[in-house]
Amino acid sequence: MGSRKGRAQLPGLTSGPVPLVAIRDQARRQLLDLIDSKRGRKLLVLDQSISGPISLLDANILELFTEHGISKLMYLEPVGAKPLDEGGAAGEARSTLFLIRPSVENVQLVAGHVKKAVQQGASTAGSKGARGSSSAAPGAQQQQHHDFTIVFVPRRTTACTRVLEEEGVLGDVSLAELPMEVVALEDDVLSLELEGAFRDCVV
Repeated sequence: MGSRKGRAQLPGLTSGPVPLVAIRDQARRQLLDLIDSKRGRKLLVLDQSISGPISLLDANILELFTEHGISKLMYLEPVGAKPLDEGGAAGEARSTLFLIRPSVENVQLVAGHVKKAVQQGASTAGSKGARGSSSAAPGAQQQQHHDFTIVFVPRRTTACTRVLEEEGVLGDVSLAELPMEVVALEDDVLSLELEGAFRDCVV
């Protein structure tokens, strides 16, 4: 998505026979509603293949994310390549949202990050308990809870749910969908956002 400042140029989408502006506006509202459903500061982790379509939803999409509580945006990478807690981003946020395509590879990457975060949280809680913190305020442990949400674009699949279950993290995450099935590239050019369509129909 990049970090360039200034207003990006969006296609006008006003000269075609289909109300594409309304479709774009609806997708933007649905995305913001998902973000707003989580309180406090949030970390947004993007599947890189989604960054292009997401950037077409608003000319100032990064500023919009900030207004809605996104404290940091990262791309989905293997756990060893770029951990979520790099720079303290995960510690500052109360929630992490993964915005991904419904592929087994993506879900396995997400599961790796979630498992590491859960293990680190358990380790931190255990070390505090070992030091003896009987005077801790009631509910302190609950306040430390970090929420993980996987948003599938455009929809989740049975295979993805099964992988999460096999990885042992299905109970640690919330699942949601962003039905962004059509992306308007120009007034007369639409992307159906179906990466495997040709393979599924022809090969």
